[in-house]
Amino acid sequence: MTPAALKGKELEALLMEAAEREEKAGRLTMGRYGVHGVIFGGKTSLIPSLPDFEGVLADGRQFILEAKCCNGASFELRDDKFKGRQYKHMALRARFGVRSWLLIHFAERRLTTRIDAGMTVAVPVNPGLAFWRAYEEGTARSLSRDAAQDLGVLVPWRTPDRCRKALPDLFSFLSPF
Repeated sequence: MTPAALKGKELEALLMEAAEREEKAGRLTMGRYGVHGVIFGGKTSLIPSLPDFEGVLADGRQFILEAKCCNGASFELRDDKFKGRQYKHMALRARFGVRSWLLIHFAERRLTTRIDAGMTVAVPVNPGLAFWRAYEEGTARSLSRDAAQDLGVLVPWRTPDRCRKALPDLFSFLSPF
């Protein structure tokens, strides 16, 4: 049921739909971080964004989620893909016990000798992990499909009752933690 390919806005919309269903069930609430801007000299300037979502589980634990789509063999961690400001925000919150996740949907890849199925992986963002220390040092510049699976949690997609499309299972990585 995992989609073969998604665009970023599609993934974000499906995550919000999954969260709305969980909110109705009383299990969590999740919303988008807003875009920040400043007016200086009569001109509006946008500030690089924070992560995509923040939420709270029913037991009061907060989580942060940045959602990305990747068509290649690995997700590039360049600032135009995964902004330093987003990482710093997530890393700071992680130091205070907030679970932060980089959720990556890797699109299906048809290669000469094999097909890599589409998959979604939730990778914990925590500066205490060796991978993120390497990222801070500038030695980790990308995250391969295999490394994402090793570091993170494979997110299954399910079609809930009275729903026509598959949605990501948020609780596959949010609980228990």
